[in-house]
Amino acid sequence: VRTELGNVPKVAADPSGLHDILLNLIFNAVDAMHQGGAITIRTSYQGEEAELSCSDTGTGMDEATRNRVFEPFFTTKVDVGTGLGLATAYGTIQRWGGRIEVESALGEGTTFRINLPLWQGAIPEEEATTAIEPAEIESAEPARILLVEDEPMISLMIEKALRSDGHEVVAASRGAEALEHFAPDAFDIVIIDLGIPGRPGDELARHFKAEDPKVAALLITGWNLKEDDPRRQPFDGYVRKPFNMTQIRRVIGQILNI
Repeated sequence: VRTELGNVPKVAADPSGLHDILLNLIFNAVDAMHQGGAITIRTSYQGEEAELSCSDTGTGMDEATRNRVFEPFFTTKVDVGTGLGLATAYGTIQRWGGRIEVESALGEGTTFRINLPLWQGAIPEEEATTAIEPAEIESAEPARILLVEDEPMISLMIEKALRSDGHEVVAASRGAEALEHFAPDAFDIVIIDLGIPGRPGDELARHFKAEDPKVAALLITGWNLKEDDPRRQPFDGYVRKPFNMTQIRRVIGQILNI
């Protein structure tokens, strides 16, 4: 990994959200470099706009793939991921008033460029203090957690953060794997993505609650589900992607401290 980091002013973006997007780009770069290679991360700014780029020396993309890379549920991975990573990144960056573009060719690697407007004015107090430290967030006593998420970047982020809070975390990427791990009284809470290979997340939640009525369930999904959507019924909490760990920690605290 190479870094060429210019001194960039504050930008109009959420720190946790930007971290998650960059982590996604890094994971994608690693996937594209089967024999190893280099990832280069650059920052710079000019005028009222800052740029963050992530380049790799991997296999690259053809024009057809490049044109679809930000579409929801489009993925070139086999039996891995949902194809929501870049689509959610695209939507998040647009909400910040920025843009993300990709340059790539087969055999020549890939570069993602994120351009964001510079932040004008004072930093809002709630953003200035969100260092995502567990002590600053409503949380719960250490819990036993089963995480069911097939997007590797998201699973790793949640698992690492919750373990740092003192929770015990068991991760599964498929419905069948989650069923193998689960047993009555084995977990305090299950965190489940809706689009899990092999079995929908809401069906898993219903199964777990039938096996253990005491277990709590948290839904994480890129779908915008209304309150009366039946898929939300078996869950005690709901966090929509893209999210940051502040949101996850807060909802876990609310669920387990009831």
